[in-house]
Amino acid sequence: MEMHMHRLLRTGLLTIVFVILMATAYLAGVGNVQSLRTDAYNIGYEAAIEERGLAPVVDIRAEETLQQIPVPGVVQSVTADTLTITEEVPGSTEPGATRRVELAEGFVVGMVIGVEAKDPAVLERELAAYNRARQGNPNDATPLPAPDEQTEIALTDLRPGDRVTVMTFDPDADPIVAYRIMRTASAPVTAPEAATTTP
Repeated sequence: MEMHMHRLLRTGLLTIVFVILMATAYLAGVGNVQSLRTDAYNIGYEAAIEERGLAPVVDIRAEETLQQIPVPGVVQSVTADTLTITEEVPGSTEPGATRRVELAEGFVVGMVIGVEAKDPAVLERELAAYNRARQGNPNDATPLPAPDEQTEIALTDLRPGDRVTVMTFDPDADPIVAYRIMRTASAPVTAPEAATTTP
C-alpha cells in the first residue's frame, strides 16, 4: 500500500510539472503570435502610407528637442534669397570658411532682424524713467532698458561688411539653411572720397 501511495504521489507530481511546463510553453507561444501580429500590422500600415504617397507619421516630440545653432559671420554678398558670409571662428583672428546661406522654405518676413543702437537721447529718457520707478518702489521688477533695439529688415537690407548671426539646425550643411538671421553690427560707412581735380 505504501508503495502504491508513493507511485501515485510521484505520478501526480510529474503531471503537475508537465501541466505547468505546457502552460508556460502555450503562453510563450501566444506572446510570440501577438508580437508577430503587431509587426505585421506595422508593416502593412507603413506599406499603405507609402502606397498612397502620404508622409509617415513623425513624432513631434523628437523634433521639439532640436535646437537652432548660431553661425556668426561677416556678409560678403547678398541676393534676394541668398547670402554669402565668411564665418567668424570664435577665439581666432583668422577668417573662417566662406559659406553660402539660403533661406529656409517658408521663411517669413520678420526672420531677418537688425539690432541697432538706440538714439542716446531716447536711451537717456528710458533710463531716467527706470530710475524714477526704482526710487518710488525699490522692489519694482521692471527690466533695465536695453541699449539697442531690434527691427525687422529685409535680407537685401544687409550689406557687405555687416556682422550677422545665422540660426540653423545644421551648421555643417552646404549651403547653410537659415531659419533666422540677425544683423549684430552694421558695416562701417565710409565717407565718399574727395573729388580730385587735375590741372
